[in-house]
Amino acid sequence: MDTQVVLLNPYTIKDDPLDKQSIFDIWAKTVDGRLINIQMQLFNRYDMEKRTL
Repeated sequence: MDTQVVLLNPYTIKDDPLDKQSIFDIWAKTVDGRLINIQMQLFNRYDMEKRTL
């Protein structure tokens, strides 16, 4: 089975000028169109749930 993942631009497009800019650590797309957001943490700050809302 051949598997391919394409790395995408990590900067998101803001829908509104007042929106916060988001930057993914790694943003990828699979062959079947699924988007994958991979977050990497160097330290456990216990705030991942709050940051991902």
